Formats: sequence, structure tokens, C-alpha cells
Amino acid sequence: MLAEVLEEIYNEKVKPAEGEIPRKYYEANREKFEEATAQGMAQSQNPNIADDKEFLKKYRHSIDVFSAFRSHAYAKRLADELYDSEGKLRPFEEWRKATESIQSHFNKNWLQTEYNTAVLRAEQAADWRHFEDNKEDFPCLKWMPTSSATPREQHKAFWGMGLTLPVDDKFWDKHHPGDLWNCKCYLEPTTAEPTPKKRIPKEKDAPKPAKGLESNPGKKAEMYSRNHPYYPQPATCIWLKLAKGGAEAMLGGFFNAEGVKCPGDCNKCEISDISELNTERMKKKIKKAKNIYDSYDESEWEKIEFSEKTGGYNVYSVRHQFSDVKADGATLTGGGAEKFVGKELIKLGKQVKFLPENGKGKGVPDIRFDGKTWDVKYVDFANEGTIRKYYSDAQKADCVIFLFSDPSKLVIIRTAIARERGKYKKREEKMNFLKYSL
Repeated sequence: MLAEVLEEIYNEKVKPAEGEIPRKYYEANREKFEEATAQGMAQSQNPNIADDKEFLKKYRHSIDVFSAFRSHAYAKRLADELYDSEGKLRPFEEWRKATESIQSHFNKNWLQTEYNTAVLRAEQAADWRHFEDNKEDFPCLKWMPTSSATPREQHKAFWGMGLTLPVDDKFWDKHHPGDLWNCKCYLEPTTAEPTPKKRIPKEKDAPKPAKGLESNPGKKAEMYSRNHPYYPQPATCIWLKLAKGGAEAMLGGFFNAEGVKCPGDCNKCEISDISELNTERMKKKIKKAKNIYDSYDESEWEKIEFSEKTGGYNVYSVRHQFSDVKADGATLTGGGAEKFVGKELIKLGKQVKFLPENGKGKGVPDIRFDGKTWDVKYVDFANEGTIRKYYSDAQKADCVIFLFSDPSKLVIIRTAIARERGKYKKREEKMNFLKYSL
């Protein structure tokens, strides 16, 4: 797909200067950040986020907008290098090599950082909605330390003092975990007393949020803020210029220019209206998933469920072993926890295979989806020592999902991981948490 984008721009099949976007590149971006958002919200403390329809609609619109502007920024940067200093079109291979740093930034370095931060902001957005819904029981929020192995100093001004403020405090409009790239701080609901105002850092002394991360994603329902470097100012917005000039035909089917007015916030842009395109894309994705689901050999795989809505499915290997052991007071058995996770992943459009086991119940990951193997650990009644053992055992898989229903368990899990992580530093970006309720 990336090679195709280069050819489209070089051959001027896509003209960024006229507001055009490489369609497949846009779709790939949008799918990537949809995935990041689904992952982040699934590991949040909010068990009801899927029911928050209006919030999710606005949040998804911000993903649409970000993906469009990101795709246009990439295409424009590439197109700007097509001609040499004398105004002559460069040979394709010379141009491709000259733009390697642009390609690397957009498709590797920046993409990874933006993806990781999108996961964190989606989790924080869903958490925030949960905090607001439960502020009568937990009226304050405490800024908790980063889970990073190499913490930065900026936010220490907040978590170092155990900053605690009411959910409704305006402080959270300007400062919050996730307002620095890859920030892994988090908020914990509490009944503790607020931090005295005189101890709170003054605005001029407080750490400044990174550009594009200023907004509270749970309050604004947006993945990135309108100040993100990809977003234009009204005076330089190519789509607004085209719309005002009556050039709807030049907008490539991505935008609806009829009666458009700039709201001054790209995340609320009236031009971006690509739901029809997304619907068709989703239909193709679901059809492809259904063909794969139907192709499983029933002598080796048990077909459990396929979602016509998301394209997600579960298939069980006939050699997969579901544990029927249940801890004292637990709601689920080990096998029941795996099945529960599988059904939740279907809702996210994940195509989940429950893997064959070796007959010993050890040494084999539980499931596979998104091209990775995963272990499922049910930790509702596990103490820190047991969670550390689970974490160690999960090294046989690429990633691990911790399943729990008690919100306070998240603190214990994070502590256990932080203490065990030194043995497995590469594991840091592979933790996933699934809060559930039955």
C-alpha cells in the first residue's frame, strides 16, 4: 500500500495541493487509530463505555478527522519534494530516496508514538466518563505515578505530591495524565480530602502539555486536540478554501462542502463526512472475516460465534483445554474467564483463535488475534505475589490480558508489574487490562 501511495503522488493521481488524499492510506490510518482506541477503552476502568453512544460518536469523528489530516500532511510533505531546486521533476527513484526520512517518520517513528498515545488517551477518556458517573461515591481524583520504567520529571510535580482534586475541578481541563507523549500516569478515584490550593503548582510553574494533547479527551470527546501539528489554521485550510470556492467536485468524495462553516476546531469540522465510505469499508472487512471463519476445518476447530456487526469471531481448537477450576469466591473458572474475554473481543471486531495445547496445560499461549499470541490471566482474587507469577508465566505469549472486576485491583496489578518488569523490560508496551462486570 505504501508503494502504491508513492506512485499515486509521483504520477499526480493524488494531488495534495488540491485537497486530495491517498484513499488507502487514509483507510489504513483510520483503522490503526480505531484499533488503538478500542484497545484503550477496553482496558479502562469503565465497564459501560460501549453504551455511551453519543460520546463514542464524537470520539470516532475525531478519529476520522485526525486520519484525514494526517494522510494529507503525509501526502503534501511527499509532494513538496517532487521537484528539484530548478523546478524539474526528479526521477522517481531519486525522489523516493530523498523522501525516505518523511516515510520513516510518518510510518514508523511518529506512527508508533501516536498509536501508543492514542491507546492511553482512549483509556483515560473512558476512565474520565466513569469518574464523572461515580463522583458522588468518589468525589476526588488522585494523580498516580507513571508505570514507565524510566519516568520523566515533568509530571513528578503532580504525582510526587499525591495531587488530589475534585472531579469537577477546572485544573483537569488544563492538566491531566496523557498530556505528554507516551505518558503513563493515571488517575485514581478516591474519597480522600483535596490537596490544599496553596500546595498546587501555579500555572506559570506547572508542566506544559504537548501540542495536540492539551485537551482532556474524556471531556472533549476527542483523540487529539485541535492544536495538533497536522491540523491547519482556518487561513491555511485547503478544504475550507475549496468549499468556499464551490469546488466540491475536487474533494474526492471525502468531504461534504454544502453550507460549510469553519467551527474553529478541526475535531468538529463540518466538512469531514465520510461515514458512507467507512460503511463500505466495514462491509468488505466483515465479508472477508466471514469467509475466513467459514473456512475453518470443523474436524480441528469448533466455530463458536461470528458477529455480522463487527466481523469478530471465536473459534476453539478441539485441543484447547478450558480449566474448570474456580478460586474461592470467584465468579468465573479459568476457562470461563478465557471464554468471557473471547466474547468481549468479538465486540471489538477481533478474530480470536483459541489455540491447541500440548496436553500438559503449560507452555502454550491461550489465544491468538491481531497477529499476536495472548495469555489470559483472571486475577480477581489474586494477591501481588500471584500476579507476579502470572506475569512471569505469560512470557510464553507475545502479550497478556489481565481480567478483573474490582477497580482497586488495577493498582495491585500495576504495582506487581512495576516490581516484576525489571526481568522483562521489553514487555512494557504489551500489558492489557480488561475490567468486566457480569
